[in-house]
Amino acid sequence: MSALRTFHHEDTLKVKFMDQFGPIILIELLISFGGVLLFAWWQLRDLRKEREKAQKKQEQNQALDQ
Repeated sequence: MSALRTFHHEDTLKVKFMDQFGPIILIELLISFGGVLLFAWWQLRDLRKEREKAQKKQEQNQALDQ
């Protein structure tokens, strides 16, 4: 019987722990996911700018060659 009571007590502590820190963990996960999305967007934006810059330079070189 005491083993069951101990197990129940540990479960109660786990539930209290999750009630206390669950929202904080959720917020941290959302911030992390948002940071990953922001980083990916920034990298794709940078790639697009570099491609446009290279294309402009190539067009200018072709214009000078003619």
